Amino acid sequence: MAISVPVLMFVPAQPANQMEVLTAQVDRLMEVGVPAEVHVEAGKYKDEAMKLAEGFVFSVEMATIRLDRILLVDYRVSDRFLMEAGGVVEWTNPDKFTYFDGVVVPDVLCGIQGQLGPKYREKAPRDVRVNHDRAEDLGIPLEGLFAFNYWGLELLRECYMDFPGAVSGRGYVPCLSLSGGEPALRGGSDGADPSFGSVSVSRGSIRV
Repeated sequence: MAISVPVLMFVPAQPANQMEVLTAQVDRLMEVGVPAEVHVEAGKYKDEAMKLAEGFVFSVEMATIRLDRILLVDYRVSDRFLMEAGGVVEWTNPDKFTYFDGVVVPDVLCGIQGQLGPKYREKAPRDVRVNHDRAEDLGIPLEGLFAFNYWGLELLRECYMDFPGAVSGRGYVPCLSLSGGEPALRGGSDGADPSFGSVSVSRGSIRV
């Protein structure tokens, strides 16, 4: 007689070190001068950022579609500011990025969940734009640059990042990769590349 064996499903849980991760990100925001960049007094900015971090609720539903990284993103900051803060080399003009139709971003500090490329590794950004999960938002350079400022070169050694939600001034897909060991933001191909993966996030999270 066949024995029925229960199948154990992996259910993502809120990260045990969530507050530690978010606190370190708040510290980084302060370190690189984001409050001055968005014209908010430093003490007030830190208080608001910490309140956001403390109130962040990890979405297990998002984690089941692999959006399991948590990060703070201040959408009032420019790509160029973050490039300078992180030492990212400019190969394409970030002031000329535009968003694809349907890509809407807030203009405040947010706590979001996302994945920074591995989910869509070796998949063309043009395919991700058509076939991504309806619960996901297509990633943009700003989100990848915040992530790079938090995790540094280790992040890019894992996976270079395509940003399928944006287009450069010359019609290329913006991407963040290493060139000669240095991080560089450039315009890349809209095709598949084994070293790259498209970023996707959920922007419907807590915001200040």
